Amino acid sequence: MNEAIHSGFHQDELEYQYNPRVSVPEYPELAKIRAAQARKVRESAKSWLNIAYGASPRERLDIYAAARPAGPVLIYVHGGYWRSGSKEDNCNFVPTFTERGATVALIEYDLCPNVTVTDIVRQTRSAIAWTYKNILRYGGDPAKLFVSGHSAGGHLTAMALAHDWGHDGLPHDLIKGAVATSGVYDLEMVMKISVQEQVRMTAEVAAKNNPLLHPPRVKCPLIVAVGAAESSALPDAGTFTRAGRGEGDLQPRGGGRNERLRAGRVACDLLRAGRGRHQFLWRRRVRRCRGHRPVRLARLDRCQEVALPAGTRL
Repeated sequence: MNEAIHSGFHQDELEYQYNPRVSVPEYPELAKIRAAQARKVRESAKSWLNIAYGASPRERLDIYAAARPAGPVLIYVHGGYWRSGSKEDNCNFVPTFTERGATVALIEYDLCPNVTVTDIVRQTRSAIAWTYKNILRYGGDPAKLFVSGHSAGGHLTAMALAHDWGHDGLPHDLIKGAVATSGVYDLEMVMKISVQEQVRMTAEVAAKNNPLLHPPRVKCPLIVAVGAAESSALPDAGTFTRAGRGEGDLQPRGGGRNERLRAGRVACDLLRAGRGRHQFLWRRRVRRCRGHRPVRLARLDRCQEVALPAGTRL
């Protein structure tokens, strides 16, 4: 009998719903395009590369200089289901921010199965702390620190918000705003799909690093972005949205999760990007190169939410 085993999905449906490499067949082509764009940025942009924030060979970060000093800082966490990806292949978006006055830091971390997701969460938090303490010497303002991540990076962004930064002797409001894009928040399902071979998730690790069980401690504006054309499971997996908002492209989702966040006074919205799939940020950059109009971004230094104008095609 083919019974539903997770979130109402049968075993043969889970891989499609929760594995973007299956649901987005053009993934290999998109990855090559993104990597080629990233190489051009890495070769041409003013930067400081492979700066150590820890002892592991992969505990490194790249910092890209803003067009003008003393502006906001964006820390970006790449995705890859915690088992693949690199900062080198994910810097294609950097000029969008540096040209507007933001310093950008891309962090690297160790990958499963060499480490656990718990280790990666710790490394991400260490990289953020290092950036706060040191970014002034690279022209960024530590008082204007923002964090964003895609896919597994979206999960790591959520776990950065769940951290008690005061326990580390840092400001509780160290992070001034965050954007989690197409995040993987349902960690229990990882044990039921093929990525488990490398991720090696356990029930203990899933519970310790579940953003639904560990909501944000940092009280800052938060955008959770998903592509409207993503698989039906991903937009609902751990959506953090404020109840009662239903204006334009921002739609309330998530049921009981809204209640938990509202109780914690977390102001959060879900941005559903029309026609966007799991790699919709890559597609935006690809189409920009083909002559499409670039997406406008809210000014980070005013701590406003990032939004796409109505009618924007991704």
